[in-house]
Amino acid sequence: MATKHPDPVQEASEESFPASDPPAWIGGPPITLDPAARPATHLTLAATVAADLMSPHLTSLRADASLAEALVLLIDKGNHAVPVIDEAGHPVGVISKSDLLVHARESPAFLAPGPTAPVARNEPGVVRVHDLMTPAVFAVAVDAPVRHVLEQLVAMKVHQIFVVDRGGALIGSIHALDVLERLHFDNE
Repeated sequence: MATKHPDPVQEASEESFPASDPPAWIGGPPITLDPAARPATHLTLAATVAADLMSPHLTSLRADASLAEALVLLIDKGNHAVPVIDEAGHPVGVISKSDLLVHARESPAFLAPGPTAPVARNEPGVVRVHDLMTPAVFAVAVDAPVRHVLEQLVAMKVHQIFVVDRGGALIGSIHALDVLERLHFDNE
């Protein structure tokens, strides 16, 4: 007869969240309304062009940055992904936390403790952002109609799109949360 070993994750979960504790709901427990009893709700988006939705506070990385620099930036800034730019400020790709996680899984030494000194730009053997980035940037023009912006977000199945000026330089980003923040109920 095989003995069952305790699952440390399950034990920690039960210790942190005993079965006797009621669920803690933010804003109260979910309620279900009769669809026939719900009032018609209409939403209005307070924006007409990409500039109305975009956040101009944009963090980017140079293509020759090291992966360690990218990791620090993504974590410190709390971004999921950042654009990669060339010397002229034009977007050439995107690096994401997912890209770094996949690389770490394939190359565990990437996460091994090492020197804390900055890595020289020309040091051989160092993996650079341009080696892992997605070489495509989903971007819209600053004056693109909001409808086009939303269609692009949905069509590309992304939660963030970048905004470029008429010269193609990166000037901002639009996150799905930026769109939600500008939605207003008509009856309020």
